[in-house]
Amino acid sequence: MSTHLAQMAPMPVHGNTDDPLWRKLWNAYEPVITALRRIPLVADVEISGGMFGITAQLTDGSHLWISSVEELPLDPTEVEGWHVRRAHEDNPTVDELVYDSTVDGEHSQNGNNVVPLIQAVTAFVAERGLAPKLIDLMSVQLDGVTKAHRRISKLIQGPFDDRNAAVKEYGYATHELMERGWRCIHEQGGTNWPPDHLGVERRDRHRLSRPRRPGERLMSVAEADRPSSADPTAKRPCTCVIAHVQNDEERARVQAALDNALLTNDAQAVLVACMQLMQPCPARDELVTR
Repeated sequence: MSTHLAQMAPMPVHGNTDDPLWRKLWNAYEPVITALRRIPLVADVEISGGMFGITAQLTDGSHLWISSVEELPLDPTEVEGWHVRRAHEDNPTVDELVYDSTVDGEHSQNGNNVVPLIQAVTAFVAERGLAPKLIDLMSVQLDGVTKAHRRISKLIQGPFDDRNAAVKEYGYATHELMERGWRCIHEQGGTNWPPDHLGVERRDRHRLSRPRRPGERLMSVAEADRPSSADPTAKRPCTCVIAHVQNDEERARVQAALDNALLTNDAQAVLVACMQLMQPCPARDELVTR
């Protein structure tokens, strides 16, 4: 079960989202907008009388207006520092400088650097309690590698904002795995429940990772997979967490998967393939008595 779900404020709701100029500005300032949405603040691109700015809605009805020396330019590389003010459409007395990294501003040393801008906004809304509260979201998801070295991933249920509901669904998913013949052969992680636990299940040389409950006992498959003493020359199968290649055919298949992952920028698939190819494996590397 995972709580590592990226939480973001929703998209703005209005009739400008199909406007070419609005979309161009939204895409141009996406790094700033996405960072604001992760605070999480509903962010928007405001186009008013030829002036461009980014707004971020606050919980008391006020908003942040993010601009530069004047309005924002169409090209973010031309931004000459950031200027952030808090304002309120219905209350003109709300007028507060939050951050100013323009030439003569208090934070001019930061220039157009986005990181200190977001840090300042985050600290401001946190201190004033002007941002929506984050709700922990949890999901039940399975990830693994098949015996053909193909990655599998499936969201079972979620996301949940109720811990009890997530734990209950996790129990159903774990029970179903056991009913289908999966056995836990590896565990790692901390002792906090739920998120920081990883269990690795095995069935017929498939590997499937799932979070596990604290204190859950492991069932080793070493004895079950050990070759019979009647055949002293037989090589025992790989029982490692990662299914390592055992012959030239498997090596070629994993190498092809690695090449494809590099072409598609799939970092997780690259990692899995490299571990299958490069890590030592007792079953593959041991000497066989003849």
